Amino acid sequence: MNLNKVILIGRLSQDIVMQESKSNINYVRTNLAITRDNQGRNSEEITDFIPVVAFGNNATYMSRFFGKGDLVNIVGTIQSSQYTTKSGDIVSSLSIVVEQIKSLEPRSITQARNSRKNSTIAHTGNESSINNLNQPTFYEEDQKNELTEDDNNPWELDF
Repeated sequence: MNLNKVILIGRLSQDIVMQESKSNINYVRTNLAITRDNQGRNSEEITDFIPVVAFGNNATYMSRFFGKGDLVNIVGTIQSSQYTTKSGDIVSSLSIVVEQIKSLEPRSITQARNSRKNSTIAHTGNESSINNLNQPTFYEEDQKNELTEDDNNPWELDF
């Protein structure tokens, strides 16, 4: 029985870039931006950036179908790691290892966001001008299920 299970909902904070380990395993690293309230101290929300890593087929799937700003549900496990730097300092970290990932937005919403992003970069030549494009997009309730048989994107895969 696995007691290490995490379920998170948030937005990917950067584009997904496939990498390969020294032992020839594909992997991706990104952060999941998750907003939480400030425990009643004031009305401002706080955004946590949770490190996420996916290996093998999950990494390939993420690099192919997901990008910065996408709203996703991730199921995974918490993994801790520790290493010693050249100067002798011990560095510890935690990350979420992806077991499943699911888009929580219709394909049309993510395509529109990517289209606006690419259009803005093409017109301005400046990627920094796209900051506001990755804000949540609101849509009508009846638009949530607009995927058709022609959509090639399997929104949820377990590897």
